[in-house]
Amino acid sequence: MILNSDGTIRKTLISDYFCVKRVIAACSVDLSLSQTPMGNLIRLYDKERCICDLIRDRKHTDMQIYSQGIKEYFNRQPNMRKLLKYGRQFGIEEKIRTYSEVLL
Repeated sequence: MILNSDGTIRKTLISDYFCVKRVIAACSVDLSLSQTPMGNLIRLYDKERCICDLIRDRKHTDMQIYSQGIKEYFNRQPNMRKLLKYGRQFGIEEKIRTYSEVLL
């Protein structure tokens, strides 16, 4: 359950959230550590993983953010080998190939 800003409680569905299976998360998907301006350490995924997540969750992403992210990634020397490797792991390799054919 989630508390709304007006103080009411609403039930949420599990499908409202984007979950990553532990098996996929544990595979050789690159995680790096970075420091925030306040000095806290946070874990970040690399660009290719973020693009895969964006493609997988297209229906729940704003179209402007989606298209801008895809275009900017493919305009800046994409690492196609790594992107296709992640696409194979996440089951979206064909979608990635389609985007690469159109945008490259």
